[in-house]
Amino acid sequence: MYQPIHSDFIIHWTGKKNIDDISDSGWADNHSSKTSYEATELYLKRIKDILEYGLWMVKNKEDEFIEVDNIKLNRPWVARTCFTELRLSDARAHAEKFGRLGIGFKRFFLFDRLGSPMVYYHPIRRNWFFEPLLSNFDNGQLKSYSSCFLKQMCEKSKDGTWQYNTFDESEWRIIYSDSIKESLLAKKRRDIVKLFINPKDKANKKHYDYCNALTADEKPEFLIPLDAWFSLIIYPSLQVKNKAQNDEKIRNLISDIKKKDIPGCTKDEKSNYPIEVNLDACRNF
Repeated sequence: MYQPIHSDFIIHWTGKKNIDDISDSGWADNHSSKTSYEATELYLKRIKDILEYGLWMVKNKEDEFIEVDNIKLNRPWVARTCFTELRLSDARAHAEKFGRLGIGFKRFFLFDRLGSPMVYYHPIRRNWFFEPLLSNFDNGQLKSYSSCFLKQMCEKSKDGTWQYNTFDESEWRIIYSDSIKESLLAKKRRDIVKLFINPKDKANKKHYDYCNALTADEKPEFLIPLDAWFSLIIYPSLQVKNKAQNDEKIRNLISDIKKKDIPGCTKDEKSNYPIEVNLDACRNF
């Protein structure tokens, strides 16, 4: 019998820095994932924001360059949104690292936006991906956007052994930038461009107002609205799940997302409302 080794879900995790580290630090030391009143309300707002406005795309300083074989190579610095491919039983480990709210999609959500799994490399050895990249190397800058999907798979521990900690993330990414937009428009791929929203553009009034109202230092470079490939919510706790399932706005937002007509998405997928499960229930899947 065919037994797939890959999960059907690609999951975006959120909440660590702005919610868990502030309101529920140390939650992972407990057997069960419970959220304080403050964290519960913050996670409910995070869910509503994602459903209404989309996933954040941000720039991270670590993405400016890659290092291999003691050589630092600059690459296009783009905004990105990250996902993990995992079995639900592995959810807790990722939630500890990135936050307890998981928003899951079928792979075509990423394919439609030119997303891809990361290609992992060892920092002291080049692989065959570097040869074509270096042929497109100018003034210390890698030109190809494919370099944005390279990631170091390990770090050296204090005892000198290699720890393959990032390799275990099984990461996928969607990337975007103004220059990517220009390139896509030149290739007449407006169908892809329209899947991203610039919240700094006043023409996108709803998203512009949302971004301007944010008080955090970090704001999104771009937003990715959800569509019918949206298929899973992993809630941080039963407290959040119960409130979300009784929240009329959340129910309406999910319904509106599933009504969106997108090429290649079957009628069954559009009728397939997301699975909703709390983090503790994922342990044995």
